Amino acid sequence: KVRISAVAIFYLFWPSTVSSTISLFNCASYCGDSTSRHYADHSELCFTGRHAVYTYVLGWPMIVLYL
Repeated sequence: KVRISAVAIFYLFWPSTVSSTISLFNCASYCGDSTSRHYADHSELCFTGRHAVYTYVLGWPMIVLYL
């Protein structure tokens, strides 16, 4: 029963975990700006400062180890 429950939990959480991890890398340029900004928070520059820390500490390890 424990094994079946673990598989069911991983199956239910897999899509949200994948989309959350991939959304860390979702960047775009707006209004002809040369710098790219995070899609969810337009004040956050991509791959600089706090975004770089989250990307390298959370994003890449999640992709390599979990996904």
